[in-house]
Amino acid sequence: MMSHLPIPGKGKFYDLHIPYDENERHIESTVETLKDLGYSVCAFSKYIESNSGKKEGKKNKRQLPEAPTKRDFDGIVQLTRATIELSEIDDQITVRDIATGGKFDIIAVEPKTEKLFLSACTQLAVDIISIDCTEKPSFFFRKHQVHAAIARGIHFEFNYAPMIRNPIIRRYTTTTAMRLLECCQSKNIILSSKALQPLELRGPFDVSNLGMLFSMRESCVPHVVSHNCRCVVVHSFVRKTAKGAIYVEKLENTGEDDDCFVESAAKRPKLEIST
Repeated sequence: MMSHLPIPGKGKFYDLHIPYDENERHIESTVETLKDLGYSVCAFSKYIESNSGKKEGKKNKRQLPEAPTKRDFDGIVQLTRATIELSEIDDQITVRDIATGGKFDIIAVEPKTEKLFLSACTQLAVDIISIDCTEKPSFFFRKHQVHAAIARGIHFEFNYAPMIRNPIIRRYTTTTAMRLLECCQSKNIILSSKALQPLELRGPFDVSNLGMLFSMRESCVPHVVSHNCRCVVVHSFVRKTAKGAIYVEKLENTGEDDDCFVESAAKRPKLEIST
């Protein structure tokens, strides 16, 4: 049953993008602020830059980073996350190696080209496609690409803290989010902070209201910091363990003849499969 899986219960608030800092005091301050604001789950992220800027002889010698250390904090669930920049084809090897290593709870990618965005949507074993809005987008979203990612259980992420720091980023984020929402119909969207300081964090209700700014469907707005984020954690667990949950309902004896089996079976409850 789902309650026995290492997955937070329903109805909790998530921030799945907190850049990891080795400064223990800073981490404690961030976690305390998250708890005060009402969050129950957070993910500390390590950013892995693209291999594109490195010399040919050093590209294959990169050492994969260790996952952030989980500290003992009460009242909040800590997850680890790798955010991988995709600027060239070889960066997909890094994604494969990180996924195979199994050290990180969540794997996110940040594609910089349309070709790599397509690969992330259709091929790569990832949980989140994080949309970089620090500069003007270099490609347009296409419905078949976005729908392919949704069918695979992948979620798209926007970060709100950079919007607070820079009005240009705020404009880029709003425009890009509206374009993506046209393709995905407000499905599989999460909002995270990517906050560098505790003062940049905002409460879950304030964050979810940003969905209205992005012209998100009103019924989907509350899910961007709760239900959708939990789906990311479930997707990650299934990806790592190839496990799921299945619910089977025992049928009562109808007393019908075997000749009526086909007709009666069509009226019986179907199996519900969830992950």
